[in-house]
Amino acid sequence: VGNPNPDYFGDLRPGDNLYSNSIVALDADRGDLRWHYQFTPHDINDWDSNHMPVLVDTEWRGEPRKLVMMANRNGFFYVLDRTDGELLLGEPFTATTWAREIGPDNRPVILNDGSRGCLPDPWGSTNFMPPSYNPELELFYVTARETCATYVPEEPDYTPGQASFGGVVFIEPDGAGALRALDIHTGELRWEFTYPSPTFGGVMTTASGLVFAGDHEGNFMAFDAATGENLWHYQTGSRIWGAAATPCSSTIAAAVSRGAAWIGWCGATWPCLAPGSASVRTRCGTRSPPICWSGERTCGRSRSCWATRGSARPSATRTSARPRSPASTARRTPAHSAGAGSVAGALGERAVVGGPCGGRAVR
Repeated sequence: VGNPNPDYFGDLRPGDNLYSNSIVALDADRGDLRWHYQFTPHDINDWDSNHMPVLVDTEWRGEPRKLVMMANRNGFFYVLDRTDGELLLGEPFTATTWAREIGPDNRPVILNDGSRGCLPDPWGSTNFMPPSYNPELELFYVTARETCATYVPEEPDYTPGQASFGGVVFIEPDGAGALRALDIHTGELRWEFTYPSPTFGGVMTTASGLVFAGDHEGNFMAFDAATGENLWHYQTGSRIWGAAATPCSSTIAAAVSRGAAWIGWCGATWPCLAPGSASVRTRCGTRSPPICWSGERTCGRSRSCWATRGSARPSATRTSARPRSPASTARRTPAHSAGAGSVAGALGERAVVGGPCGGRAVR
């Protein structure tokens, strides 16, 4: 659920402001409220809770539980029992000074309301970009944002049709970001890959032991899910926001043991890899990029796409965008910095086969 308003001036709305900044469980048949948990009572920092919840059935402290997990904008990683809303875990996953623990009453113990130094900016310690979960490793992967902002609340002068945030926010320019792998049972950091700036790139993990993510500098990357080793990256030429699973990214490391080939995107700045064939050609009648896979079929909203098999695999070269070296100053040095054609060498036989028409992981 989103945040209350005015965003930064809380004097006009006393109390916890239920059910803002909360996760709520509704009866699917009747719409009745089953339970709720409020992450940030009486929010004055615009840390709404519009995150992607992750549902998991696993053992918790030796008992089978149905869980819901969320990395919240307020800087905490939460695990709840999704049948009754019981809070099982709440641990910070960033360096936020706002709070560092959840009290016995299941509420955050506020240490800094903003008067003792800066807090995470209004975009929070993470945001709308989806996290991901690996059930074999029991690791939760999330894009973390380390930022510093000063909030100056002001009573708003309401004007119909205009926003009323109730204050001003000053954001320091030297923030950073990271891809972090959290142990779902303890909230502890297993590994991280740091980014030079805060990013809004999502995360996708695969059954073959890979994690895909991207940064604000345009680097699309693949990591070892267990260790965080950077296996490969590619400079797309544009910031990566939202989900990591675009039509291409779910097949970017596809079918390395079967032979990969290009799919053209009609004026796009970089090509896709197509699984299952030695050669794939496409043609497009509009500017919109179609979604074309190998063989003689199309899927999704693809238009006038066709494919041929049998010719030799073309050389892996970037089509138009200017190559750049990655701007990431990560803890782990990127192992492969060539174009998308080096995916096979970088990732070995671990690949993701599929996309908008369905997919599976192969080794």
